[in-house]
Amino acid sequence: MGLRLQRDSMAGSVSGSAPSDVRIEVAEAPEPTGLQLQLRVTLAEGLSREGFGPTAALFIFARDPNGGPPLAVIRQGASAVPGEFSLSDANAMLPGRSLADSEALTIVARISASGQPTASPGDLFGELTYRTAEGSGGVDLVIDQVAQ
Repeated sequence: MGLRLQRDSMAGSVSGSAPSDVRIEVAEAPEPTGLQLQLRVTLAEGLSREGFGPTAALFIFARDPNGGPPLAVIRQGASAVPGEFSLSDANAMLPGRSLADSEALTIVARISASGQPTASPGDLFGELTYRTAEGSGGVDLVIDQVAQ
């Protein structure tokens, strides 16, 4: 959301008083364009974030199944799980790249004990393949694995 202050050019200062004709306009942020996934991230039964310290972080990222750097990333505190997240081109890591550029995406949610984006033994994660031809929509992603 943007905020813009505008002073009426006809309003002036009389005897040192401040102008009183000030208008405030609030502009809505533009809606994300392109592919937008509404992710519902949960922990599988039997897994817990207990024992993860205050630096633990949740990373959700999309990448091309053939490899390469993540196309889009979300970082939150580990306490955000379970939760709902929106992953779109607004989270892009590479300018000019869109989630829709790939035929498929590997979507990964990882709780990192160290708070770092690279996987370490003991981190919890879940992943799925999403076909971009399905368009925008809701996706359930269960964190159900432990990194070795």
